[in-house]
Amino acid sequence: MGLALFSPLAGGAPKASAASIKGVVDFQLEQNPAYPPSVDAVAAAQIIATMGLGSAATPGLHASWTRVLVYWDGLQPKAPGRAGATYDQAYVNRLRMIVGMLTAAHIKVILTPTSVPRWASDERLWASPPTDFATGYGPWFAIDPKNARVVTAFRGMITYLAAQLGPLGATRFEVWNEPNISRTLYPQRRGKVGDYGVRVYDAMLRACWQGVKSVSTSYIVIAGGTAPYGNNSTGSTSPISWARNLKKHHMDRYFDAYSHHPYQVLGSVNTAPNQMPSDPAHMVNLANLSVLLNMFPSKPFYITEYGYGTGFNPQFGIQVSEATQAAYLTKAYAMARSHKQVKALIWYMLRDWAPNPAHPDTDGVYTGLQKIDGTLKKSWTAFRNVQ
Repeated sequence: MGLALFSPLAGGAPKASAASIKGVVDFQLEQNPAYPPSVDAVAAAQIIATMGLGSAATPGLHASWTRVLVYWDGLQPKAPGRAGATYDQAYVNRLRMIVGMLTAAHIKVILTPTSVPRWASDERLWASPPTDFATGYGPWFAIDPKNARVVTAFRGMITYLAAQLGPLGATRFEVWNEPNISRTLYPQRRGKVGDYGVRVYDAMLRACWQGVKSVSTSYIVIAGGTAPYGNNSTGSTSPISWARNLKKHHMDRYFDAYSHHPYQVLGSVNTAPNQMPSDPAHMVNLANLSVLLNMFPSKPFYITEYGYGTGFNPQFGIQVSEATQAAYLTKAYAMARSHKQVKALIWYMLRDWAPNPAHPDTDGVYTGLQKIDGTLKKSWTAFRNVQ
């Protein structure tokens, strides 16, 4: 893709207002540095223009929000030494570039650290991995919350991010991506400790709060980021139980806002956004979002991932047609806007992805507004028309 000078198209959809909750994620902007190629300035400019006001060739989506994952294992692959912490400077520069471009495009950024580095992972857990995972280190193994060295390093990493990226416009920090499931934080239960995942999260949340607020008390710490389901086992915790445990342990003093990913999960009999989940005791979608809103009624709320796939992937909910995806998108935004607490609904994602675009398979993600080849889906127009 070539670099272009971007301006809004005449006669296009009206620009999103300052109060717009519209947001979209692009996987290339939050790609793990362990999986090259990394996005360059030319590609980033094109993507961000597409998310924002558009170009002469492509109408913009007028999104006001995005989320960018920050991979701790990629940012800080080595433990801090006597001289202090060191960070992957190429990764830092890429994050600075991306955040700067997003801010210039008037797109608000939520940064979400995720993925535990090998040196920070609790090695005692490696012999008992999540179901279907091999033994040995993986970025999903939790830190030891009693290891002061690791907790201090996590706080230092968050402080560094806030200092580097806050002045560029990234002033919101979400603590972890889907910490209630084993794919990102394991184990959730350990021995007789039924809320072990929450105890690990408590240490991380406190560290994040201390780090962010040491840079600026005006910066926002967001807790939650929970997956839509969980069965309160070693492998997963219900988002309802997760929030209740945070409240029980008075952890709400360490965050300014809350977030959730209210997908309709695979196997749901009800598919539309306004239909209740099949197991409302353990699942939270848009239809019963009030369960979480009511737990923290004074906190702003962010939906930092949401979507429907037009291809199959068991991790990203049910599969629907392109027409249904567009209709559900429109309905979802109307539902989210009906809650005064909800400040953003961020669609996951801008463009479909597959490991091998020539042979898409179940490892791909098909919740995009565009197909893998860039063809616009019906949901593209639906998103653009959302006010």
